Amino acid sequence: MAAYERLLSNHAVANLIREGKTFQIPSVMQTNRKAGMVTLNDALLELVEKGSIEPREAYLKAVDKGGILATLKARGFPTTFLGDG
Repeated sequence: MAAYERLLSNHAVANLIREGKTFQIPSVMQTNRKAGMVTLNDALLELVEKGSIEPREAYLKAVDKGGILATLKARGFPTTFLGDG
């Protein structure tokens, strides 16, 4: 099952790339969801919610493990694969 990030070019993204601040791109992606941008964590969470993948698989593939773990817990998905319930 494939999970896809979607980064669209806009002035904010172009400036971050030009200034070498690519570490800030995920924040721009989060604030531009309505424009169609999708982070890897969001794509993985969507697959978990659809039942296409298990929460453990999403966690293992996530770049932001802390963020996806917090969201999985908040949405009531089991995180027993970490031994914490």
